[in-house]
Amino acid sequence: MKYPAYPSYKPSGVEWLGEVPEHWEVKGLRYVCRFAYGDALAAENREDGEIPVYGSNGMVGTHISANTRKPALIIGRKGSHGKVNYSECAAFAIDTAYFIDERHTANNLRWLFYLLGTVGLDAVTNDSAVPGLAREDAYSHFVATPPADEQRTIADFLDRQTATLDTLIAKKRALIERLKAKRTALISRTVTCGLPPEAARAAGFDPQPKMKDSGIEWLGEIPEHWEATRLKFVVLSIEQGWSPDCHSYAADENQWGVLKAGCCNNGWFRPDENKALPSELEPLADLEIQPGDILMSRANGSEELIGSAALVPSVCRSRLLLSDKTYRIRTNTGKAIPDYLTYLLQSSLGRFQIKQVISGASGLAKNIAQSDVKNFLFPLPTTQEQHAIAAYLDRETAKLDALAAKVEQAIKRLQDYRTALITAAVAGKIDVRGWQEKREAA
Repeated sequence: MKYPAYPSYKPSGVEWLGEVPEHWEVKGLRYVCRFAYGDALAAENREDGEIPVYGSNGMVGTHISANTRKPALIIGRKGSHGKVNYSECAAFAIDTAYFIDERHTANNLRWLFYLLGTVGLDAVTNDSAVPGLAREDAYSHFVATPPADEQRTIADFLDRQTATLDTLIAKKRALIERLKAKRTALISRTVTCGLPPEAARAAGFDPQPKMKDSGIEWLGEIPEHWEATRLKFVVLSIEQGWSPDCHSYAADENQWGVLKAGCCNNGWFRPDENKALPSELEPLADLEIQPGDILMSRANGSEELIGSAALVPSVCRSRLLLSDKTYRIRTNTGKAIPDYLTYLLQSSLGRFQIKQVISGASGLAKNIAQSDVKNFLFPLPTTQEQHAIAAYLDRETAKLDALAAKVEQAIKRLQDYRTALITAAVAGKIDVRGWQEKREAA
């Protein structure tokens, strides 16, 4: 739907705001609301209750008492600074956050929620070590404020429109999850049962091979001419890297970079997931990754990402070093080719074994031991069949990945439209005062 502009505008006097509706006021944020400090409430001091506890990045638990009234806005002060959350009920804002309720503004809180999300609070920081938002920096922003009844109309309009967009985005995210599940199922079926009949026939293999008991209860049957073996019998080495003090930014093409654990998240090699090695440190040449290396996340804060495995492609930028959060696996190519072994690790068979050996104390980064990885059990066809299976999976997963990429692009467009719609409404670039009547008439 195309929304009209206001009948008349005036200069705001603020470069980024441009012109604003003639009857709106331009004010410093300090005259629109006041940021109140949250209170200290350590996790061990929280009592289980129904009051949501908010930190700088959203809800972090519950408690039996609140320090805000309802509704309330909670704004990140430290860490995820500038992030704005809305709580319909009274909440407890901890000391890494600010909060705003009816005591701190005369304006509509729902409108203010949308407004604060557009002024760039997350770009304001006065602490290079721990990103933070100072109140005086926030108050330095100028905003356009409509009358109270118009604030309510804008908030109602954005509530409805963003809910519609969020529903569409959620459906597309669910589609991506289904595509991921289909991808995993395809890999798992192929690396445990072999190529589907038509593909096997085309590759010169028996389309209906006899099956045998693998001898492993949770693996079941495998093709008769395959063997079940442990990873340690088909690899040359499994090693982890080092953890030097690096810069916070990624290395450019002429710098050495130390790969982060996220370089192999979800099965794709991401060379940009690295930190630049300071020029005064000598790179350890034997830790430079090479095409054909299999990288596996050894330690991570998320159990779902531990054990993520990716193959370093034949075309890869050089000067990337292995980190201590990542294993590098090099195969004995006479027994197992890297492409096939990577698919094995990505399969449900690989994930099952990874989840069995994850260790680490609660609240800390989890990890998997090298000795456990070496003892993983896998079915193994001949190297000729491994090549055929890897080529088949390359083709078929590429189709699924292309579909997922298109859906991701659609999500990005919806998110961009959502952001643009909110900005246009709170900046007065569109007039939504008659949106309800037009919707009902339609």
